[in-house]
Amino acid sequence: MKKYEQIYNKYRNDILQGFLKNKQQLPSIRESCQIFKASQTTVEHAYDKLLIEGYITSKPQVGYFVSINQTRIKLHQQLDSYQSTHQTVDYIYDFRSQTISQDSFELSTWKRYLKDVLDNKKELSTYGDSQGELALREAICRYTYKVRGVLTHPERILIGSNYQSLLFILAGLIPKDSVIAMEYQEASQAKRVFESYGFQVIMIRSLDDGIDLRDLKMYDIDFLYINSACQGLKRKPMSQSLKEDLILYTQNKHITIIEDDYNGELTYASKDHYALQCMSNSDHIIYCGSFSRLLLPSLRISYLVFNKQYYDHYKEHKHEYGPTASKLEQLAFSKYISDGYLVKHVKKLKKEYKEKNKAMLKALEKYCPYPFYLDEAYLCYHIELPELDENLFMKLCQKKKIVINPIKNQQLSLSFASIPSSHIDEAFMTIKQIIDQCHFPVNTPY
Repeated sequence: MKKYEQIYNKYRNDILQGFLKNKQQLPSIRESCQIFKASQTTVEHAYDKLLIEGYITSKPQVGYFVSINQTRIKLHQQLDSYQSTHQTVDYIYDFRSQTISQDSFELSTWKRYLKDVLDNKKELSTYGDSQGELALREAICRYTYKVRGVLTHPERILIGSNYQSLLFILAGLIPKDSVIAMEYQEASQAKRVFESYGFQVIMIRSLDDGIDLRDLKMYDIDFLYINSACQGLKRKPMSQSLKEDLILYTQNKHITIIEDDYNGELTYASKDHYALQCMSNSDHIIYCGSFSRLLLPSLRISYLVFNKQYYDHYKEHKHEYGPTASKLEQLAFSKYISDGYLVKHVKKLKKEYKEKNKAMLKALEKYCPYPFYLDEAYLCYHIELPELDENLFMKLCQKKKIVINPIKNQQLSLSFASIPSSHIDEAFMTIKQIIDQCHFPVNTPY
């Protein structure tokens, strides 16, 4: 340990242990030089470190004084004694809904594109475009038209690290007195964004196959937030007839649709379907897309397609925003898309998830006596359970080295994304055995 660190530690410990109290004067630099038999430079270095970290303050021509109160002393003591309780557990089965297929993404290809960008020092020496790199916006423009039918221009695309950060930007452009409607089943993250801006959010009832239009028509709204890839009580892709009805109604009422097309291209159990945006002849739909289930979860890239009204509004304020997604990843991803790898990767995922979905459905039909349904976009099945001891359920899952989403409203969500097809039967059989152990006892009359 260096000499200045010894001096620093001595005074720091004296302060934290209460030997030197708030507002009490420290020995002068000359006195400390004599106490510690150190040079003036060494003592000044130690005092500077104490100053920077807020333990002491300097009064010119007077000296150095302790400047930390009991609250901050306790916080320092807690930080000094803190030990992480986090433990990495090797799970046998991962049923969490935020997982993806770990082996499907070709890391070697992605590394090659990252290396190409890293070798371009000129590109990396500048800040990114707040709207997103033009090369990626151009690539997404072509890709999203090919796979989702979304017709737009690169200038209207906004890139972000995730769809919630994009919604925050959009919400800042929306008139403050706007009324926004969304399904009861819809994403809580979107609802949190709108409520944090003070918008009135109206929750619309859901039917099995989609939003209840009769309920929607009871309200005077300005925006409708809808997930076209998974909606309704059974979380199905929006039907063609419902799309047509929604477009007609919202056009006539001058309602702007915010379409969340989460994982819309990843169809493996239903027929391919296009986005709501491509069916509208007017310009009243703002479109949100995400790659979170196509790429690795750590590669965070989403995008938003403005309609003309809100693109013009954004353009006026563009200088007020900064980029939210990594420029390095954007440039690498633009080449990955342009060279056709994303389309190939989606085809590969469809084939893999189709096989896993069949295996999961077979296991459910074999072992599960409870109602269940597929949430295609989220790669999971929702199982409607009887009342269980949920704490016991989670403990038994942990004991069996199974990681799982907590039960919510007596509904268990099991994703098959990261489990090999050959393991799905035994994985769900284990889950069923745990469920059977967690039923509350039936009270029988005397």
